[in-house]
Amino acid sequence: MKALTITSRFPIALTLLALTACGESMQQTAAPADTPAPGPSFASQADAGVASYAMSCGACHGAELQGSALGPMLSGGGFLGSYGRQSPADFFNFVKANMPPGGNEGISDDDYWSIVAHVMRTNGVADTNPVLDGCASYAMAANIP
Repeated sequence: MKALTITSRFPIALTLLALTACGESMQQTAAPADTPAPGPSFASQADAGVASYAMSCGACHGAELQGSALGPMLSGGGFLGSYGRQSPADFFNFVKANMPPGGNEGISDDDYWSIVAHVMRTNGVADTNPVLDGCASYAMAANIP
């Protein structure tokens, strides 16, 4: 068997080096695609709730949740005294069953959850609050720092 000389090993080494570099390059570009998109959060629900509230609730309850002759306030001590001990799920069910007066065909469950999150955030609930869903059984005021 004939031994490989340095000049005959050079093309082999160069080929292996090129293949290794290409493999690392492919791994680096593939990594970001494997990163999952962030899931929903209370903060994203509350952000979406600003627009949903303005569109469906603000005319009666006020742009700043301050209330009006057409609807009670949804912020402050009076609101928290009445609703702060309710769970987000109970408040969601109440709002969905009763608001807006006359029907709610155009409002999705996600919109209602976003509105509840917006009301909670406006009343001081921290953005670190868990995502709201039907299992949210703690008092709405529980996560006010």
